[in-house]
Amino acid sequence: MLQTIRDKAHGVLAWLILVSIAVPFALWGIQNYTDGGKERPVATVGDREFFERDVNRVSDRDLSGLSDLDDEQVRQAALERLIRDALMSEAVVKLKLGVGDEELRTLVQSLPPFQTDGRFDKEKYKLALTAQGMSPQGFAEQMRTSVLMDQFQQGVTHTGFATTRSLEQYYRLKDQQRAVEYAVIPVVTDGAPVSEEAIQEYYLRHTAEFQTPEQVAVDYVSLKLEDVARRVVVSDETLRAFYEEQKANFTSEEKRRISHILVSVAPNAGEDAFRQALEKAGKIRDRLAKEDFAAVAKEVSEDSETAAKGGDLGILAAGQMEKNFEEAARSLQKAGDISQPVKTPFGYHLIKLAELQPGQVKTFGEVKPELTANYQRTQAEKEFYELGQRLSEVSFENPDQLDSAAAAIGAKVEKAAAFSRARGEGLAALAPFREAAFNPEVLEGRNSEPLELAPDHVVVLRVRERIPAAQKPLDEVRVNIAATLRVDAGRIAAKEKAKAALESVNQGKPLDELAKQQGWTVRKAANLRRENTDVPREIIQAIFRAPRPEAGKTAWRLIPLNSQEQAIVGLTGVTDGDIKSVDTQELEKTRDFLSRVQGQGQFTSLLEQLWQDGDVNILEKKDKN
Repeated sequence: MLQTIRDKAHGVLAWLILVSIAVPFALWGIQNYTDGGKERPVATVGDREFFERDVNRVSDRDLSGLSDLDDEQVRQAALERLIRDALMSEAVVKLKLGVGDEELRTLVQSLPPFQTDGRFDKEKYKLALTAQGMSPQGFAEQMRTSVLMDQFQQGVTHTGFATTRSLEQYYRLKDQQRAVEYAVIPVVTDGAPVSEEAIQEYYLRHTAEFQTPEQVAVDYVSLKLEDVARRVVVSDETLRAFYEEQKANFTSEEKRRISHILVSVAPNAGEDAFRQALEKAGKIRDRLAKEDFAAVAKEVSEDSETAAKGGDLGILAAGQMEKNFEEAARSLQKAGDISQPVKTPFGYHLIKLAELQPGQVKTFGEVKPELTANYQRTQAEKEFYELGQRLSEVSFENPDQLDSAAAAIGAKVEKAAAFSRARGEGLAALAPFREAAFNPEVLEGRNSEPLELAPDHVVVLRVRERIPAAQKPLDEVRVNIAATLRVDAGRIAAKEKAKAALESVNQGKPLDELAKQQGWTVRKAANLRRENTDVPREIIQAIFRAPRPEAGKTAWRLIPLNSQEQAIVGLTGVTDGDIKSVDTQELEKTRDFLSRVQGQGQFTSLLEQLWQDGDVNILEKKDKN
């Protein structure tokens, strides 16, 4: 379980940087170590006690994304998280790890939730802590604990290293190739007759499969922002004023494509070097009066990246270039203009405006439809939320009908066709809509609570008709049952043929000869790799798990496919991967990866040892009855 959580949620720092303020600041709540009251703890680590509320807090806050685990597994994972962190905290104390006040202050001030425009906002910091009922001192200590625990973890994980032998072993397996030949035995469903007795027997044994699910038909009242917006009346005069306010949104920026020639100056060079560069740049500019800029740039520019492209720097983006360079580039008036030499820390530049696309402003007439919709939506937002509140109140006050709620918001009661818990059409295609319709209280005849299908769409629904599950008559499903029985018969026949074929090839009969008799196709892959996509995945997985065949012999096996077909597969040879074929850059990346894996394994082992050596006591889950 510890490894499952480590795979899903990456370490202490990952939930330290928490501190996304959307979640509680407390790691699990220091107060719970001492404030047990009469509640029975679910676990203890030394003198620390953990309660069910601590487990719930961690599972809700940090582990809610583990959708592949059930509730009890998530609870167990949360409890292990608490115990693990307590053990780490004890280890930090024993090792006397520390973090300075200044370092901690810098870390806190760098957290995005406490910043405004990229700078630490003291008021925002105070408000956030106050909302959580925490003092700056308490929060700082919890941050200190988290940083120290992360230091402890990194101190172990960063000690991992990959040997040359482990790299060789990795590439021996990763780049391994296997030679196979195989034939797929198909499932034949040739329309052979199926007896009435077999159909009836199958029907009686699988009655649960042949039921129409419970369905409901509902009425609903819908409130959409776009509907409210359409009712907003707007004059041309108002729209024109709105257009002026929003004109920046309808303006495209000018685009300047520029080229340059650089006469470079070495870093930390003196004024003499810059004077020489200026003289050289002046002479080059004189040449540009008669010669092509791109040709000269290829010849003399000392910017190796752009010289080959005739000095082309592409489209000028704000803030991308050095200040003097950008100002000079933007001062050029028309395409083809060339600047005087421009000084930057890199030397002197000659800048050419290669292309100019002026910014354009869309006219009022061009944007009037879009402007109208934007204005109406903006004006309708306040009314939308007021109507939403009204819808909630009236539907609650009149739980047995929707007419009053519809009248209160100026809407009408709409109808949805019957749908099941699993699927529907229209709004019923949305899972939240179906879930609300099958809520026990709604099934009993009450209005649903307001349901937000989208930020700008709210509905209230009630059941109009409830259609219970019913058994489908045999005549309705007879054809489907017959088809299923044919597939089952074909699958069984294919399996029997496959077993006979395996026996034949093991006795020495060539697969090619056997396949020709049966009408099967033999396929061969001399250099099959793990990532191959031309061969069925089930075959690849089984073949690469198989032991090496004896030299000069073929190892045969049957492999069932997800398609219900059977494959008879022969492994004829194995060629190991060779580290010598791997380039240095990839090798270093792999070495780093294997080192991290080893370090993480060492840390996991250390946690397990701390658990074994620690004073850990997990109590039985409290009886809820």
